[in-house]
Amino acid sequence: MDLLKPLGGEQCVAYVRTRIHSKQAQAARLEIGSDDGVKVWLNGKLVHAHNIARPLQPGSDKIDVSFEAGWNELLLKVTQNNLGWEFCVRMLQPDGSHLEGLQFAAGDGAR
Repeated sequence: MDLLKPLGGEQCVAYVRTRIHSKQAQAARLEIGSDDGVKVWLNGKLVHAHNIARPLQPGSDKIDVSFEAGWNELLLKVTQNNLGWEFCVRMLQPDGSHLEGLQFAAGDGAR
């Protein structure tokens, strides 16, 4: 997701949130790419922080997490130094294989 187009600016941050529904409690791996730094919270718990100036590279950061059964909230803080400002997130099995059965909702209705 390119944050520069809708938000613009330099030396700032954006928070991005989504909700993820998992049919059961399960381990997963988040693979995150960010331009520039990123912090990640899952269900209100800080699970990753990487303060860095870098271009977007999908899968730069790999974080082992556990989804709860039902709705899970994923919150990212993406910092902007200069030039590009974007991020991407992929959710996989802990071994890196495809993870089935997740649903996503960006609005408040998924509770």
